Amino acid sequence: VEMLSNTDLYADGAFDDAVRTVLGDLDRVRDVLSPYQDKVDDEYVPFNPVCEACGKITETVTGIDLESETV
Repeated sequence: VEMLSNTDLYADGAFDDAVRTVLGDLDRVRDVLSPYQDKVDDEYVPFNPVCEACGKITETVTGIDLESETV
């Protein structure tokens, strides 16, 4: 068994395709998650961006640009 670090995988871009897929089809993601999770509304985004200024991960998603890979 090989132990892997999610932090390292994230930094190396291992999740990029999955994140891009999820953010590119939020309506479908919301439909899939809503039966199992509370508070899945039209504004729900299953991604917590990191604030560039302070490094915290509790930021609210205000926009998504898949071409420039920014949230």
